Amino acid sequence: MFSGRISNKSTLALNKPGTSLSDEGTLADAAKANGTSFVKLGVIPHEMKFDKATFTVKAGSQVTIDFENPDFMQHNLVVGQKGSMEIIGQAADELARDPKGAEMNYVPKIPQVIAATRLVDPEGRETLVFVAPTEPG
Repeated sequence: MFSGRISNKSTLALNKPGTSLSDEGTLADAAKANGTSFVKLGVIPHEMKFDKATFTVKAGSQVTIDFENPDFMQHNLVVGQKGSMEIIGQAADELARDPKGAEMNYVPKIPQVIAATRLVDPEGRETLVFVAPTEPG
């Protein structure tokens, strides 16, 4: 099993625009029917934290994450390779100082990033689909 750690420096990508709040059951049902792992993930308003500290999916499986932002500010989600949190975090911090960082959603273009969402607006939602690494971590 692939065990992903979600922290304030985590990120995910590959979005499915136009998904509404009423689509949650549809997304979960479709993921289950396709043998895809489905994870519902959100942020805790005013705390800069995700509502799940970790999640586990089968290694090498397709993963669908329904990412919801009920907060008053934009958030994103980045999924990285095993052991890459510090590298991705430092690269994202550098992007925060870059005038073009917002255009990149503060997601560094480095090989350690598996997938990432765009910056999700307050009360927004994003669907991220990716293949989990084959090596557990």
